Amino acid sequence: MTRSRPDEPEQRPGLAERAFAAAYDPLTALAERRVLGRVRRRLITPLSGRVVEIGAGTGANLAYYGSHVDLTVCEPALPMRRRLERAVSDRPATTVSSAPAEDLPVADATVDALVCTLVLCTVSEPHRALAEARRALRPGGVLVLLEHVRGRPGLHARVQDLVAPVWRTLACGCRPNQDTAALLEDAGFAWVDRDRHDLPVPVVSPLVAGLLIPR
Repeated sequence: MTRSRPDEPEQRPGLAERAFAAAYDPLTALAERRVLGRVRRRLITPLSGRVVEIGAGTGANLAYYGSHVDLTVCEPALPMRRRLERAVSDRPATTVSSAPAEDLPVADATVDALVCTLVLCTVSEPHRALAEARRALRPGGVLVLLEHVRGRPGLHARVQDLVAPVWRTLACGCRPNQDTAALLEDAGFAWVDRDRHDLPVPVVSPLVAGLLIPR
């Protein structure tokens, strides 16, 4: 494992950020067993070449990458990244970066697959992050996506809107009512493989998962 660090020292994370990082794996364990684990396996196991994952968190995807993948995992939140570094300590050909999704540490058109799982809801500038994904992907490269999206118009979406302010506070910025499907369309991505899944927590359900390519 290698590490990529910013030039400037990082600020000490707050209590909420540290608590969220510590609680993340236990809180998502049920969803991982019921839904997320098999979806991650289907999407990630076939990947090869140079792969960059944004917002890698505590490393939930690591078990599904093949040893032949040249992997960079990006996580700007220090408490999450500390756990990520421990998770990749024995994995070869892996770089841990503190880069945010809006400023990836790669040259233009050099990435075979960019992995984005349960992270766009917390990215400060999702439009910019998706523009970075387009910049980084080589011709023929794919965006691998697993994200919760806004519910269908009606009661579900209205409930997401209602709880969004409290949810953002509790979940370190997660926007449960974000229309991620529209963001992808606006950014010029087209689905080539897409599934829909439900989670046991309705506020962050449904999920969309699959592969996209720049149009």
